[in-house]
Amino acid sequence: FAAATDVIDVQMRAFAAGDQPRPLLPGPALRRLNSAEPAPIRSTHQTLTVGATPGVPGRDVNFEWLSRLSLAPGAYRLRFSVTDKTTGMAGSVFADVDVPDFAAGSVSLSGLVLATDPPPLTTGAETLGTLIPVVPSTQREFVATDTVIAFARLYDGDTLPLPSTVVFRIVNGAGATVWEHPVSFEASAAGSPRGTDVRVPL
Repeated sequence: FAAATDVIDVQMRAFAAGDQPRPLLPGPALRRLNSAEPAPIRSTHQTLTVGATPGVPGRDVNFEWLSRLSLAPGAYRLRFSVTDKTTGMAGSVFADVDVPDFAAGSVSLSGLVLATDPPPLTTGAETLGTLIPVVPSTQREFVATDTVIAFARLYDGDTLPLPSTVVFRIVNGAGATVWEHPVSFEASAAGSPRGTDVRVPL
């Protein structure tokens, strides 16, 4: 983003897995989506005012935008789009995702979330509410002094006999265990999955 103050529109739309939504193409002559695009199942939109990095004239500002879509279990295609209302520049990226049905299996594990302490410059963290107790980050390169946490949630989905302890392990490229952590939990009622949080300091 430019160092001067800009007004940025950010949008996330969820389509059915087989749909073919159109990209937003960058350039001053912005090509708008036409009426032939399939209707999204869910969408979220936010307008942000972005300025220069405080105290650092001429440097672009880097920040992470968080948002939330509530979707039923199934397969979806997501489109993330950004439009700079000051310059007319725009762009979009796509991601195919599967929303699991945690109530259907006896034991399942969420995807892995990485977080840092302190978190990066972030907007929209409040939209996550009580969904997870960390602020997710897309950062994947760290230095030795960074505090990094890996977060996941273990789900017990039904009343089948389950072990009272599940052991999480991280192994290296040679297959040797470099970290392990036992997690104890109780079985939940049928159709009411119970989540047990797992935090791994890296």
